[in-house]
Amino acid sequence: MDFFQELTLGEKKGVPFYRLYINGEWMESAKNESFEVFNPADGGLVAHVAKSGVNEAAKAVEAAFLARSAMEDLSPFERSEILLKAADLLKEKFGVETNVWSVTSYKNLLNDALDVDRDNVRVPSIGKNEKKTPYIFFVVMNLNSRTHQLAG
Repeated sequence: MDFFQELTLGEKKGVPFYRLYINGEWMESAKNESFEVFNPADGGLVAHVAKSGVNEAAKAVEAAFLARSAMEDLSPFERSEILLKAADLLKEKFGVETNVWSVTSYKNLLNDALDVDRDNVRVPSIGKNEKKTPYIFFVVMNLNSRTHQLAG
């Protein structure tokens, strides 16, 4: 079964009818109800999506809670790599163009840069290649590379 067949329950009124995706699994709603999704540009019906009930919502919240600990162990850079890989897969498999933007608190970016600068000054014996790099550097480099990919 291909990915598109897994995520849909076929069609309803000529548009895809999407299943629920909870904890890595496609599932049908116990309520057996759906809601319509409309294109904001032209008002046309683009999909039906299964409407979750209390049990599905509880499963989704539990899965998100359990996944949170794994995600919080990753650095912001590692999390951004996951999102950018997802964007690449959407483009590659489905032709869907995406822009991934995530803005952390500017105060956090500043504090990180100041901490890294302080640490690098405190330990002058660290070699040039061993010094820490502030997170903002990776943000800017990633933004620049994605901008060049889009422009190229």
